[in-house]
Amino acid sequence: NVTISNSSASGDVLMSSTSTSASTTTTASAGGLVGENQGVISNSFASGNITSDAKKNADAGGLVGWNENGTISNSYASGDATSIATSGAYAGGLVGYTGGKGSLSKSFASGNVTANATSGAYSGGLVGASNGNGNISNAYASGMVTGNENVGGLVGYLYGTSHIAQSYAVGKVTGAGSTVGGLVGSKTTNATVASSFW
Repeated sequence: NVTISNSSASGDVLMSSTSTSASTTTTASAGGLVGENQGVISNSFASGNITSDAKKNADAGGLVGWNENGTISNSYASGDATSIATSGAYAGGLVGYTGGKGSLSKSFASGNVTANATSGAYSGGLVGASNGNGNISNAYASGMVTGNENVGGLVGYLYGTSHIAQSYAVGKVTGAGSTVGGLVGSKTTNATVASSFW
């Protein structure tokens, strides 16, 4: 696996994938340090503002847009993350979407997060959505989080067998729908949360 360590980025990132051909097949993944991660990131940070704009599946993360089976540790992001899509808007202060066996530990995010979509909006102060067998531990988020559904101070949508432990969120959370939470916006039955608070 590719490893990134002791690295940083400070520029703003704008990814736009709104053409007809891209709107149904392509995920627009924008991250302050990495757009898509399947390796290891440690001791790294990003400070730029991130925007992902696509008709479908727009991932925006302060550090990483899309994390699949990747490991992130001892890292942080301070920029704002914004995802705009007709369907599938994922925005997280640190990671927009994480899946598979992706793990996040000893990391934090302080930027504001916004996800806007007609359907399928996921916004979290740390992670927009966590799926699969992922693990989030010893992490926190302090930014404001806004969206129209699945809005959480730490994670917008926790599903699969994802797990959160020893983590917290302190930012203001605002959502238009019913799936809004100080820590997690919405959670499926097999996903778990332990020793965490908001």
